[in-house]
Amino acid sequence: MTLHVAHHHHGGDEPHAHDACVEALSRIQEFLHGELDEDTSDVIREHLQACESCLDTYDAETAIANLIRRSIPTQACPDSLRMRVMSMRVTTVTTVITTEG
Repeated sequence: MTLHVAHHHHGGDEPHAHDACVEALSRIQEFLHGELDEDTSDVIREHLQACESCLDTYDAETAIANLIRRSIPTQACPDSLRMRVMSMRVTTVTTVITTEG
C-alpha cells in the first residue's frame, strides 16, 4: 500500500493529497483495531502524522470506539464454557506434541 503523504488538509496543493486521505480513511477502522499488517499500518501512521484533518478523524473514531467499549458491559464467560475451551486447548497441545515427537 502506498499513500502519497499530504502535508496539507484535504484539497491541498499536492495532486495526490485527496487520494491519500481517501485511502487512509478507508482503512482507518482496520488500523484502529490493529487488523492491518505492519507495513500498511506504518504508511497510515505516517499519513496521520502529516495530515491534521485525517488525524482529527482518527481521534474522533478512537473516541467513539472507546465510548462503545466502555458502554458494553463485560460479561464473564460461564465456567462450563471456559472448561470446554481449556480442555480443547490441552487436547490441541497434546496432539501437536505427539505429532512432533
